[in-house]
Amino acid sequence: MSRYLIVGASGFIGQAVYRGIVDQGLSAIALPHSGELDLCDPHNAQALSEYTDRSIVVHAAGIPRLVSDEFGALQRNLQISDTLLKACSVKPPERIIFLSSVEVYGYPETLAVTENTAISPITNYGIGKATAELMLKRWCADCRVPLVCFRLPGIFGPNDRGRGFIGSLAECIATKSRFRLTANRESLRDYVYVEDIARAVMEISPRISGQVVLNLASGISYTLDEIMVIMQQVVGSFDIDDQSKEAPVQHIKFDNTKLRRFAPEYEFIELEQALKNYVRD
Repeated sequence: MSRYLIVGASGFIGQAVYRGIVDQGLSAIALPHSGELDLCDPHNAQALSEYTDRSIVVHAAGIPRLVSDEFGALQRNLQISDTLLKACSVKPPERIIFLSSVEVYGYPETLAVTENTAISPITNYGIGKATAELMLKRWCADCRVPLVCFRLPGIFGPNDRGRGFIGSLAECIATKSRFRLTANRESLRDYVYVEDIARAVMEISPRISGQVVLNLASGISYTLDEIMVIMQQVVGSFDIDDQSKEAPVQHIKFDNTKLRRFAPEYEFIELEQALKNYVRD
């Protein structure tokens, strides 16, 4: 039976992927924390290769944009990918699954976004994800290792530490503080519950034998105002400090036809149910 190696298992998304795989009774290894095995140090590639050997590698490691979008964070994120590939060169994996980001698109002029939409990142984080995709594609092509790049939209769920629109909204509700709304409430967003990522890793990636990029998006976008209304239905009323009147409308909407071709039966957790799970957990 194949085993999964979760690189970045101490992070919000990596932790959820590891937990979801283990809950299904599958074999998974959580790579030691960076304090024990620092992937920013290329000298650790040899030690890492003991884990990559014939594993399904899930690359979820890196510094999130909401933690830092400085150039130094971009450099560290690319070094992590480089160290991982050095390890894979020593002992190749069965396949690689890279958790990329829709930030590689920036703010595209044409909606809905598809995998063919031009890459035009506007953040260092997005530049890093786009570059890492290219690094992985080249290595996997040379070594004939299957690669799936899942481009993730906004993700929320337990342990997100109040990051992002939904995360910060939920944290304000939990602490009974006013939610400061700075983005235009009419902006469309496609949010995905973190548990959906683990299911995609297990259910979609095994069907892919070559190299594929997929937007792991539900294809259903809500305005920020609609999200707040649904949250009120779930938890009751909350106070909002609305500072969004001058904010520009910035829509994010996806066409997930390509994803449906690979997994027509795959279903995302509906937003209302996901928010209920979120506040319950």
